[in-house]
Amino acid sequence: MRLVKSGLRQILPFPDKLSDDWEFVKNTFTLARELEKPIRAFLEQELSGKETEEIITKLVRRAVKVELAIE
Repeated sequence: MRLVKSGLRQILPFPDKLSDDWEFVKNTFTLARELEKPIRAFLEQELSGKETEEIITKLVRRAVKVELAIE
């Protein structure tokens, strides 16, 4: 699904941004790679196919925070 791929591209930029305020044990590239599978599953379940890029970005950011236990 095109929207899932779009969402997966949003993963790496967000941990990079979070690293300004949070200290991670792993580098952000490694974190992003580890997050791909759970975020893909989340997006495949949540997306209807009518979401905008903005909505997808918000969903990915929320999912990243959940996976990293940052809330």
